[in-house]
Amino acid sequence: MLLIKNFINFEYIIKELTFYLPTIKTIHNSSIVLISKPMNLKNENKMKKMSKNLKAVLLKGSRKTLVFGLLMFLASLVVHANDKDMIPQQQITGVVLDASTNDPLPGASVVIKGTTTGTTTDFDGNFTIDASADSDILVISYIGFVTQEVALRGQTNINVELQESAAALDEVVVTALGVTKSKESVSYAAQIVRTEDINQSRLGDISQQLSGQVAGLSILTASGSAVSSSRIVLRGESSLDLDKNQPLIVIDGVLISNRYIGIGSNPVSSDLPIDYGNSLNDLNPDDYASVTVLKGPKAAALYGERGSNGAVIITTKSGKNTRGLGVSYKTGVAINQVNRFWDEQNQYGGGGLLGSDLNQFRYNWGGNFGPEFNGQLIAQAIPSDRNPEPTPFLNKADREGFFDTGFSLNNNLALSFGGENAWGRVSLGRLTKEGIVPNTEYKRTNVGIRLGANLNEKLSIDLSANYVYSNSDNVTDVGYASGGLMYSMLWTMKNYSLEDFKDYWLPNQENQYPSNYFLTWGTNPYLIVNENLNAFKHSRIFGNFKTNYKFNDNLSAFVRVGIDTYGDRRQSRRPAQRAFRQGMYREQDIFLQELNADALGTYTKDLSDKFSLEVNAGASTFRQIISNKIAQTNDLALPGIYSLGNAADVLAITQVDTERKLNSVYGTAELSYDNKLYFDVTARNDWSSTLPVGNQSFFYPSVGLSAVISKMTELPDFISYLKLRTSYALTGNSTRPGVINNSYNLGVTPGSVTNGTTFTDQNLQNEKTEAIEFGVDLRLLNSRLNFDIDYYNYTTTDQILTAPISQSTGLSSRRFNAGEINSKGLEVILAAKPIVSENFNWKSTFNFARSRSEVVSLADGIETVIIANGPSGGTIEARPGGRMGDLYGLGFERDPQGNIILEDIDGLMRPKLGSEIKKLGNYNRDWTLGITNNFNYKNFNLNIFLDYRNGGDFYSLTGSQLYRSGSITETLPYRTEDFVPDGVVDNGDGTFTQNTQTTTGYDWYRSYWDRSNIEANTYDSTFLMLREISLGVDLKPYVKNLPFEKIKLSLFGRNLATWTKDNFVRHFNPQVSSFSGSSFRPGFEIGQLPGAATYGVNLNMSF
Repeated sequence: MLLIKNFINFEYIIKELTFYLPTIKTIHNSSIVLISKPMNLKNENKMKKMSKNLKAVLLKGSRKTLVFGLLMFLASLVVHANDKDMIPQQQITGVVLDASTNDPLPGASVVIKGTTTGTTTDFDGNFTIDASADSDILVISYIGFVTQEVALRGQTNINVELQESAAALDEVVVTALGVTKSKESVSYAAQIVRTEDINQSRLGDISQQLSGQVAGLSILTASGSAVSSSRIVLRGESSLDLDKNQPLIVIDGVLISNRYIGIGSNPVSSDLPIDYGNSLNDLNPDDYASVTVLKGPKAAALYGERGSNGAVIITTKSGKNTRGLGVSYKTGVAINQVNRFWDEQNQYGGGGLLGSDLNQFRYNWGGNFGPEFNGQLIAQAIPSDRNPEPTPFLNKADREGFFDTGFSLNNNLALSFGGENAWGRVSLGRLTKEGIVPNTEYKRTNVGIRLGANLNEKLSIDLSANYVYSNSDNVTDVGYASGGLMYSMLWTMKNYSLEDFKDYWLPNQENQYPSNYFLTWGTNPYLIVNENLNAFKHSRIFGNFKTNYKFNDNLSAFVRVGIDTYGDRRQSRRPAQRAFRQGMYREQDIFLQELNADALGTYTKDLSDKFSLEVNAGASTFRQIISNKIAQTNDLALPGIYSLGNAADVLAITQVDTERKLNSVYGTAELSYDNKLYFDVTARNDWSSTLPVGNQSFFYPSVGLSAVISKMTELPDFISYLKLRTSYALTGNSTRPGVINNSYNLGVTPGSVTNGTTFTDQNLQNEKTEAIEFGVDLRLLNSRLNFDIDYYNYTTTDQILTAPISQSTGLSSRRFNAGEINSKGLEVILAAKPIVSENFNWKSTFNFARSRSEVVSLADGIETVIIANGPSGGTIEARPGGRMGDLYGLGFERDPQGNIILEDIDGLMRPKLGSEIKKLGNYNRDWTLGITNNFNYKNFNLNIFLDYRNGGDFYSLTGSQLYRSGSITETLPYRTEDFVPDGVVDNGDGTFTQNTQTTTGYDWYRSYWDRSNIEANTYDSTFLMLREISLGVDLKPYVKNLPFEKIKLSLFGRNLATWTKDNFVRHFNPQVSSFSGSSFRPGFEIGQLPGAATYGVNLNMSF
């Protein structure tokens, strides 16, 4: 009678005992009993044991003993009255998703209502829990989202979609040193990028995938090659040294060097630069859990001078949220195809002016100002056959068709495990990628390990280790010279078929100059891609070991040791050709090692019901070693034998070894009031070895304030959330190792030395940046319309300048502190959810940024500083009143009304080139806008990403030569008749008259667009690009009976279409850059490879 469907009802038992035994008084607390662990009455072993004990009590006990024994027996039953295995238990599985994006929510809490029984979702949002499918209710919660209760009602598999909470900003942010904080409390801009958003295409290159996704983050990546370096600038340029404007890259607490160490000379020399890629190429985006961009000096203040330009914080997947063992596998294939090449004219062939006759075929001439293609018979001579039979004059050269369709394959396998006190993840990634240039490729293998454990209640450990091996048998050189591919392609005579010269050696003349080609002064493109090889092998290890100790509820600390080390072995070979008549062979060995150790203690204390305090104090030490050794011969004793031992000349050997040390102490304090008002201060002191002893110490303070207005006062209903924040920071930047040493340099010839050319001020100090920032975080209409708005103003003083000095000193320049740069900008992030429904959701995100860096002053007596040299006299200069990125050079001579002045040269009118160096543009963008639209319909997802960049000028050497070679459609007019060019003629008395004289198209194209006329060849690179489209489908509903936790198929296209403001820029990828040795040179296009689109498919599975 006390059993009701095999359950014990405690209240019923007490009532019955009280009725039959009125002298017994009972005192009980049913709430305590109800949360005790229950037992199944159907368990025979337990029941037999209890029956035996009860029988002994009943037969041997007194009345009091009997009652007491009965109560103890019943209590033991009651203690098990809610046992989960008393109710028929079943395994419940499900997935927790973001309702607005349909993306999984890792780490979401899933608890059976009324109990403490629960679990968390894994990285893919999946969970498993034992519960009663008939009666239990699951409570699902996640930070920043509305908690949801789900009654199972017989279901054993459920999908839960959580809506974002109007409270928003309870989001956790990974800040400097890996410290996690509530985003609500931070006083600076920190933008979190979802890895699912940036890794749709799985290109294997995080720099390309971040491009356009973060407001204020400018990424310039060379295109077309299988591996490409990237230049990253966050919130504009604040240093006159273009290589010092990149943000810090941090992976799991490891500070990664993204420094580019190149080879080669300038991009118009015979020794063309070679792009081997930089550190971002080593990273495997499939391992990422989150990417947080800390903007500005305040955000990265704890990193000191290395974080003065902000930081990109990457956290990898750890396996911590995995329940048991998890397996995931991703595979993808893609192709790269040329989709942006010169708009070629196909009407005229090779040749030009012959004597006074236009449109004549010319042997060994180059370019395409020759006869029109009419099939007429012409003896088309080549160096190896100067008297051929006449053949039809036809358009044969397919320059765009010379390029390949590159194929890439990207696979990633990961094993993860998780438990209450230990977790981990091991991943293996393999990327193989072919470039659009024939015989170029790139291969990369990544091994990643994350392990963590709670050794006890106080001590925990975390290990992150990564190994990278990448290699290539050939990557492309970059530039415009006779050994360069684009130089050769540009001067191709279209009446010759390139296919006819695939056999690039003349009979019995292998590895000898000249080769089989129609130009003696050009290099056969097939020889370039198959013999001018640039190979490398790259091995890298980076990671750290971190120990956390919790002394008590208020005090904790960690100690961390990290390392980043790599070695590069590079080889370049050139057979005999115009630039290297005896061949060339070069070896370059690079070793880089960075060691970083840091410790941080954290103390937290609730000072009262409303006030709380958090204090951090720590120290770090950093050591960097770089060795760069180059050995080269320009005279091979035996042709085709590529070895330093085959040198017929004295080897040219250069070696540069540098060491840098940086020691630091730092601390922070944050005071919060009622989770509404937050005030924080940060202080750091660095000691840098790259500065003179007396100036090695510098102090960086910062302060921040944020206020959640929506918690402090009542606002209109349409305002869901409002936060105001402001911050101030002082940071700095020292200089490269070795620049303070005024000493001799080792010469190229063994045993020789050379004089130094630059004298460095022995009182050299670090550059200093004062930064002020104001921000607003606003959520409207129940978080359907969200704004993050930031304004910043930075002033950088004590710029480290290098300026020329009198040659009588024996030196050419002096390095010292002077100058001021002011950078200011506005960033707006708008996230909208126009449609939110059960089956269809639409989310739009707009990232807007405008930044301007102005040169306020330089040193007394210095009017300009050249910070980059381009070809043909073009320069990037800093002048007071100008902007960072200003482009200078020669241009047209003009009359007072701005008309171009023409002059008569041998009866032909040509534009007159002025003698004054003038400002002609600026390579920095005026503003940028990234637009992402995400559509979810049931288990389908469509993502469209548009990238708009306004402004940004560049000089194009290729553009100049496209005109001068007659290669493009712009050169079709006036080939057969003269014309009167627009301009004025100088009368010699200060007056000008409109020109009436004629010229030929041939002469005009070659004079107007002469390479030394920087003005004529400078273009506006404003563009709108369809950066990416991806379509994904969740296949899980179609394969329910297969053992997949997740299976998703996606198709994507990237860099699909580009629209440019300047019509001429249709010939190029508008994202231009060049190299000079180990430095990027923005603002100059020099022999750039064609633009390429990527199309692919990815499959993502987990078990």
